Amino acid sequence: MAAMINVDPDGESVDAGVPGHEVVLDARGLACPMPILKTRTALLSMVPGERLWVRATDPHSVIDFLAYCEKTGTEMVERWEEPEGVYHFVLSKPDEAPPAE
Repeated sequence: MAAMINVDPDGESVDAGVPGHEVVLDARGLACPMPILKTRTALLSMVPGERLWVRATDPHSVIDFLAYCEKTGTEMVERWEEPEGVYHFVLSKPDEAPPAE
């Protein structure tokens, strides 16, 4: 298992400590298209099969992440929404890197 990393909205890495997830991307407060762009960047630095947990507050992120996963072959392992409007997406990096946009 890779070292756990937490990536804040500015792209800085800090210790995460989230069991079962190699990388945690905190995209809360970012508007479209930034959560997806930061997700793509994070996935490019990961190895196939690693999981990325993304937290976002942009209401459009649900549609964006569904479309991104369909387009790139990235598996959405799980997704849920908190009552406070925080959207969670657990993604598994596919065997091939996402295509350039």
